[in-house]
Amino acid sequence: MAEVDFNQMNGMEVLGYLLMNEPALWGLLGLGVVAFIGSIIFDKWQDKEINCIHNDNYPPLP
Repeated sequence: MAEVDFNQMNGMEVLGYLLMNEPALWGLLGLGVVAFIGSIIFDKWQDKEINCIHNDNYPPLP
């Protein structure tokens, strides 16, 4: 693979280069999408009202 001089590129050119040539970047993006979708699914699944009693057993502050 040829050496690329990122100092001669602007930010959009670097982003385009990385999106086209770095499979690790696509892996990280895919992992982020999977985590995002999993979070949405978990939030919908956990959206049930939970009735619990909170006991505060600590003494009051002076």
